[in-house]
Amino acid sequence: MTKKRIVFGVFVVLIVLTSCLAEQEMTAGNQAEGAAVSSPRLVWHTLENGHLSGRTYRAKIPGGWLLTKNSGDTGITFVPDPQHKWDGNSLP
Repeated sequence: MTKKRIVFGVFVVLIVLTSCLAEQEMTAGNQAEGAAVSSPRLVWHTLENGHLSGRTYRAKIPGGWLLTKNSGDTGITFVPDPQHKWDGNSLP
């Protein structure tokens, strides 16, 4: 993976997290005014990862997918897919 892709992925993750935090602040402000608003939520789907240890998850976000893996080392990355065509399978 090139440095540009890594930087782009980190940038997108930061944008998504910043957006979620801003949304939470707005939600908290609305709740203080008595309005019922639900919190933003990421819906994580498990991906089968063959014989690898741990589990891999993806969440649909604007512009693509967030992927994470829970095993010894945990990380997160962004996969661009504006039309969300990726079905979770790898290519043969």
